Amino acid sequence: MFDVLTYQKGGALLRMLQQYLGEDRFRDGVRLYLARHSYSNTETGDLWDAIEDATGEPVRRLMDSWIWQAGYPLVTASVVGDELVLAQRRFSFAPDDAGTTIWVVPVHVSQRVDDDTETTKVLLESDEVRVPLRAADAVVVVNAGGPGFFRVAYDDSLRSAARRRRARPAHDAGAVQPRRRCLGRRRRRPTHGGRVPRRRGLATSEISPCGRSWPRGWRLWASRRRAALDAFRARVRALASAPLARLSWDPAPDEDDLTAKLRGLLVGLVAVLGGDGAATTRARGLFERSLEQPDSIDPELVAAATSVVASTGDAADFDRFVEIFRHPSTPQEQLRALYSLAEFDDAALVARAVEFALGGEVKTQNAPFLIGRCIANRNHGQSAWKLLRERWAEANERFPTNTIVRMVDPVKLLNTPAAAADVQAFFAEHPIVQAVQTLNQVLERQRVNVALRSREEAAFGEALTS
Repeated sequence: MFDVLTYQKGGALLRMLQQYLGEDRFRDGVRLYLARHSYSNTETGDLWDAIEDATGEPVRRLMDSWIWQAGYPLVTASVVGDELVLAQRRFSFAPDDAGTTIWVVPVHVSQRVDDDTETTKVLLESDEVRVPLRAADAVVVVNAGGPGFFRVAYDDSLRSAARRRRARPAHDAGAVQPRRRCLGRRRRRPTHGGRVPRRRGLATSEISPCGRSWPRGWRLWASRRRAALDAFRARVRALASAPLARLSWDPAPDEDDLTAKLRGLLVGLVAVLGGDGAATTRARGLFERSLEQPDSIDPELVAAATSVVASTGDAADFDRFVEIFRHPSTPQEQLRALYSLAEFDDAALVARAVEFALGGEVKTQNAPFLIGRCIANRNHGQSAWKLLRERWAEANERFPTNTIVRMVDPVKLLNTPAAAADVQAFFAEHPIVQAVQTLNQVLERQRVNVALRSREEAAFGEALTS
């Protein structure tokens, strides 16, 4: 297998095991494995057996429960008396499809009382396990540090304690928004929590996950009511403008890469999703300067400014990007210009981008990804999908087979019932035989997104405008 399960899930599971055992004991097990099997062949279980022999922990049973079972668990945390109760069931975006799978789950639990924090490790090997609470008002973090390959759902009392104490380590804060979004999709809780929160400041770890999802949020939540759309933009500006002002538009000489990435992210949020005219004008000025003096602008700002120009541009800007693609100063500039063609907020220009990808001028290693980005266009993805569907045979003949499923991955963002019916019916008749499981995942996520929008769009619009 050469897919996301092998590389991303596999890597995550190894990290989870290492964090549970500790670095030194994990390395002892790997050393024993290498010595025991030098100059010979092995199977997966040989690695688990060696680490188990070196550590005395039930490593094979633990890892087999993850390697040979599909999915991963949702761990629920609740308070019963003076105990923290951890329970598990399979996580699924479709609540009725959770099943009865049981994993051997290593869980890091931190409990903070006053200024003293203690972290313990427990194995959740059955339906539930109980951990003594240090105090009734202890601030509990399950999966402390984030090494576990599972989702966590807290009960009301644990969430209330955390809010009262306003205590959460930075590395745990970054997991909160992804967890809330996943539980919202699964209908474990309302996605907007009955209100749209305002915050004076956001840590980098918090705003980065939110920012990556906001273009999708636009598609999921964007009501056709102008008032809701204006309110959405206002909330984006309120959340993103303050941290951008604190960072400033001018990079410091010694700042790290993450700060530069955050600045670029914030510029795009304020200008495009926030609809801030001043930020758009400033980004356009940076873009012009980057063409005249390429080394004078930070690369993250160049990328952000390019995206802003495309997202707010017209036909003349589109033609200019085509010329930059044809006559670039660097390969990076060429790819930036190419993929920016998919970001224009104009159905005719998005159609031109799809035609450009299919026209033979773009390398076949890049053209499928331009089409995919067109399908992901926040307002005109449906028209891009329609064009691809009409020229499906041509695309399959022209493009490498391993890029086809990646090209259509963004159809999961087409989240109206009509769009889903069209996409699902099309692939029932046109399977991607080289990527059956990946296509199934794409189609499942589309069904989840349709259900989410149908369930939450009206309520979210009301929360925005109330």
